[in-house]
Amino acid sequence: MDATHRALVAAWIAVQLVGMLAAWGSRLNLGRRTTASLRLVLFSCLLAVAGLSWATGFEAAHMWVLSSATLGVMIVGSVCDFRADSMNPTLDQFLALYES
Repeated sequence: MDATHRALVAAWIAVQLVGMLAAWGSRLNLGRRTTASLRLVLFSCLLAVAGLSWATGFEAAHMWVLSSATLGVMIVGSVCDFRADSMNPTLDQFLALYES
């Protein structure tokens, strides 16, 4: 394995990890500026991981699967709210109309 290939694999791993950390960090309540910065990093990593997933489909047969899985985890992790105490006030108001 030559140095260029090692550097590409290291960059590939770094983009995957930074993207997952950004997805996790974008869910935290860290203030407006920090959250906005993390969301910008998340969006950038989503684009990078999607591009890597597409590009590695031509180069390395096994790497696109991991990129696609990371992309899915990043999307689900940044969109879904898994807290048990989370309530949707709009949904609660809508359901209250039909309960009475």
